[in-house]
Amino acid sequence: RLQKSDSQDSLVIVERIDLTEENLRSFEFKLLEGKWKLTSMRDIVFHESDIYDFLTFYARFSSDTLYQETHVEQPLKVMVLDPEEDDAYIEGTINAEQWRSFCPDVPQGIISNIRYGVQKYNSRQMILQKSGSSNGLQELFFFTKEDNEWHLVRYEN
Repeated sequence: RLQKSDSQDSLVIVERIDLTEENLRSFEFKLLEGKWKLTSMRDIVFHESDIYDFLTFYARFSSDTLYQETHVEQPLKVMVLDPEEDDAYIEGTINAEQWRSFCPDVPQGIISNIRYGVQKYNSRQMILQKSGSSNGLQELFFFTKEDNEWHLVRYEN
């Protein structure tokens, strides 16, 4: 069955985001006549992106540990796999000082973003997913913006 060209399922945009250079490359794919085709590629600087505000914050958050610590919610909600039971989770909170030893490696450098269909971003909430390519593990970082400041408010693995 062919999908309509204006369907949400007929457009995917893959973005390669360079946090250090503050630019991104956007690849647009459309489902045309039942086949996915690359229809455009654009280079964009952060200030032209609709997620500029978050990208600017996250570039600093991922590279500056002191800044990171001041932008972790106090206390931070966490949900982690239970090491003693398969498929069980432990929920709780940690303080900002514990964050660095709890999760020292946030995604940095070059990251990717995948948009399905035409997406409007929530200017007050972003979720970043870190996935292991060979081990199937994933981590979720939940950020919210209040009083013009972004903060990490929840972490899950």
